[in-house]
Amino acid sequence: MADAFKADASVGKGDVEGGIPDGWMGLDIGPKSIEEFVKVIGESNQVKLGDISRIGEVIFGDNLLSI
Repeated sequence: MADAFKADASVGKGDVEGGIPDGWMGLDIGPKSIEEFVKVIGESNQVKLGDISRIGEVIFGDNLLSI
């Protein structure tokens, strides 16, 4: 989370229990969300990605996937 969407913003960490303070915004997923994504995708037979035209590589868990 950060207090602004800019390079010199103040940053911090949050979770569902603690929430995000007023005036701050959630900008990325954290370790708990990554664990859940890894679990669900790992159990999946197929994953459909949206617009991948701007993605070259995706780091997923310990794996680097080239697209």
